[in-house]
Amino acid sequence: MLVTLAGMVTLVKPVHRSNANPPMLLTPVGMVTLVKLVQPANAALSMLVTGLLSMVFGIETEPPAPVAPPAAIQAPVPTTLPPTPDPFVPLPLDQMPKNQEVYFSVQKDPVSAEITIQFQGGGGINILNYAEVKLTKPDGTTQTATLKPSQGQNELVLKGTHGSDRVEIIAYMHTGKSYRVYDDMRNDQIGV
Repeated sequence: MLVTLAGMVTLVKPVHRSNANPPMLLTPVGMVTLVKLVQPANAALSMLVTGLLSMVFGIETEPPAPVAPPAAIQAPVPTTLPPTPDPFVPLPLDQMPKNQEVYFSVQKDPVSAEITIQFQGGGGINILNYAEVKLTKPDGTTQTATLKPSQGQNELVLKGTHGSDRVEIIAYMHTGKSYRVYDDMRNDQIGV
């Protein structure tokens, strides 16, 4: 009987169980001893033998499919988060375009601790949509209010504390741009 393995034709003969140690091949019908390797035969004979073996013995002569190497495991990369800005440290002010500036005054009453914010005008009076005022108190609580000079609202009063309160004013323009126009600490002491 002929068996093809990887393009080679192999002659095999059925064997009954014995103590001999020749090379053996286990098939569905029993053990066979490999007898002799013959040089590659023509393609038609090889295909015929392969087909017969597949039908009779259920032997497949296809080479095994390549096994993919295991995927490399990547260790997580530690990330460093940027530090959270200190809520009690004022940030730099934005530079507004020339002739588009807007101005505000901020006063704190030393007796009541009320903080009064007033719109003072400026070249950007016609393009100012509104101003957002944020008050940060010493305990970390915040209060936000909106000042709308274009609707006649030119003054805003917020309840501060007798400690240092941070006041921030962001001007939002009709152009879609925004500018930090005021950011400072206000104390309830006169002249501070």
